[in-house]
Amino acid sequence: FVSTNDVLVSNHSNLVKPRIQTMAINFRNRVSGAESSDAGNYEAVLVLDKGSYSTPTQVRQAVQNYNKDATATGRKDPLPGVWEALREPRLLGQLSNWASFFDQLEVPSWTQELHLPVLNISKIPFDCAVMFKPKAGFYAIMYICTTPSFQNRDFWQTNAPVDELVSNEIF
Repeated sequence: FVSTNDVLVSNHSNLVKPRIQTMAINFRNRVSGAESSDAGNYEAVLVLDKGSYSTPTQVRQAVQNYNKDATATGRKDPLPGVWEALREPRLLGQLSNWASFFDQLEVPSWTQELHLPVLNISKIPFDCAVMFKPKAGFYAIMYICTTPSFQNRDFWQTNAPVDELVSNEIF
């Protein structure tokens, strides 16, 4: 089994090709004492590289290994040293899945049309993506890229497993 998350992580990573790809893991309802209703950050990142993000199956294997042993890493290669870090143009990528944070709002005489991640993208120095639920029954991904060639939505609609935009007015 591979998840939608595994497919999107692998696809984004193979397109962006970061030396190190981090994938946020939410611990709510996965570890004792961290419930979905708890406020705060209950998370860690799984560090992947080309040897572990090339296919959705490799991503799933890295997640399963991490679930068994939180000290396990998804990397096949060592972390980059200072010299490599200074000269690597695409050192880091990040993916995060916020879909579990969605909740349908019920307000009398109002209809929820769209739920979007809110973040200050001017503070993000690398190519990343956030998976989320824009409304009940739908799954979406927001690509936030500093690399100019990835800032064109046609690039993602051609190369990623995505369908239509969640909003033509906003995007």
